[in-house]
Amino acid sequence: MVSVKSTNLKSLAEVKAFGYIGRESILKERFVEINDREAYEIIFRQYPDKKAKWIIFLANGKEYTIERYTTENLYTTSEEIFDHVINSFIIK
Repeated sequence: MVSVKSTNLKSLAEVKAFGYIGRESILKERFVEINDREAYEIIFRQYPDKKAKWIIFLANGKEYTIERYTTENLYTTSEEIFDHVINSFIIK
């Protein structure tokens, strides 16, 4: 899923501090560069058997979020497909 919304956040550090996900659910988080644009990546457990990954970009006063949700056992299998989707996403 891709969502776009207006935001007052000015930096990815603010995105990280915003607290979208409870700290206890976070498995991994980091700043990444995709297509020459910095993004915040967060991987977290959504339910006991589900895993999610969000990539969040800030540009032009908007927040772009690419979200992936899957069961734990399909996460690794579908990772290459999701990475392809992320790498095809270009913000102008």
